[in-house]
Amino acid sequence: AGGLCATLTHGVTTPIDLVKTSEQVHPGRYADLFDGLSQIYAASGPSGLFLGIGPTAVGFLLQGSLKYGLYELIKDLSTPPEGDSAGG
Repeated sequence: AGGLCATLTHGVTTPIDLVKTSEQVHPGRYADLFDGLSQIYAASGPSGLFLGIGPTAVGFLLQGSLKYGLYELIKDLSTPPEGDSAGG
């Protein structure tokens, strides 16, 4: 579930990241975020706004799955069982 949520949230922000990265490589290319989104949309259509979503999705699916999956495992392993009176 964590991996799916991480993938979906980062997939939604892919167009913003695309404009940001393009602006870092070519400073001054866009007047602002909305100008960048509209220029990319005009040049490449809706699919152009999601360039790079494949690697992003795979990376965040793995990252989210491991982070949240390992969190639960480590939490269970590091928490003493109920009724354990150790530490008194």
